[in-house]
Amino acid sequence: MKFSFVIPVFNTQDYLEDCISSILNQTYGDFEIILIDDGSTDNSAEICKRFANDEARINFKCVKNGGPARIRNIGINESSGDYIWFVDSDDKLSSDIVLYELNEILSSCNADMLFFLSNNYDEKLLTVIKGQSKYKFDKYVDISGEDLITLLKTSEEIVSVATSPVNKIFKRSLLKNNSLYFVEKFRWHAEDEFLNKVISNASGFYFLNDELYQVRIRPKSITTTINYEILEKKIYTKVELADMCLHYFDNQKFKKEFQETIITYYSYYFLFAFHDYYQLTSREQKKRIKNFINERKFIFKQMRHSFSRNLRLLAKIYKIFGLTIFMKLVKIRYKF
Repeated sequence: MKFSFVIPVFNTQDYLEDCISSILNQTYGDFEIILIDDGSTDNSAEICKRFANDEARINFKCVKNGGPARIRNIGINESSGDYIWFVDSDDKLSSDIVLYELNEILSSCNADMLFFLSNNYDEKLLTVIKGQSKYKFDKYVDISGEDLITLLKTSEEIVSVATSPVNKIFKRSLLKNNSLYFVEKFRWHAEDEFLNKVISNASGFYFLNDELYQVRIRPKSITTTINYEILEKKIYTKVELADMCLHYFDNQKFKKEFQETIITYYSYYFLFAFHDYYQLTSREQKKRIKNFINERKFIFKQMRHSFSRNLRLLAKIYKIFGLTIFMKLVKIRYKF
């Protein structure tokens, strides 16, 4: 069984060697590494080139900066393995027997996806800052993705399986045969659209409640550096993503109970964009965002079909009183 590692690289020269070496040091050797430099301005490309020159299993290229979603899509198309693993270039695999364990598991079942634990560490990968909660299951679950999401039901449980691509292995044929890709215009949160879409098309899941992956939390990484301009863009992304996903799942091919669950999930996802909104101080920014939200009335229409009474009530308030009153109630209800 062959594994394809897809690694977007952008200005991670201090961590890149650690990341690549954690894969090359695996005791199980049937894999390829697809390294794609996304327009780095540091020495990352040179490090990648050095590794690629020394290792035939590494495929390296440089592209113009376009964000990790675009890089991952290139990796999906260029991969040749049975399973794809999206790895961030400042993280690493937890041990040198990770692939051996995964090969043993996946050889014994026909899982479209395998979930495992990834914990957040400090910059030097010495101390766990935040440990990932265990999954509801710890075994092979032979059900459809629709039934899995419906079974999880609550937003917290869905979040546990649908927020990060790095702690999952995807069957390559699942992605290719169903044309499942990341939305490239989303510079942030693209995985929040990608993962539920993939899960809903999958069938057969393996849950492994062991840490196989270490996430490095860097003080100045793309996920921890925030300014008001970026915050505004992230709010637009969350709102547009919720709207896009609600449209995608508004389809008769999906079961009604699953649709109610996914409507509830993305409605709450939309609401929590207001947490970022209330951090803004600029009236002009807030005005632009409110206009942007008002153009997406489909979100409120779908909210009326949620299984949550609170969401249905909020949708009714929006219909009667408009966005301003709606937002005030959201702020009070969720203490934003």
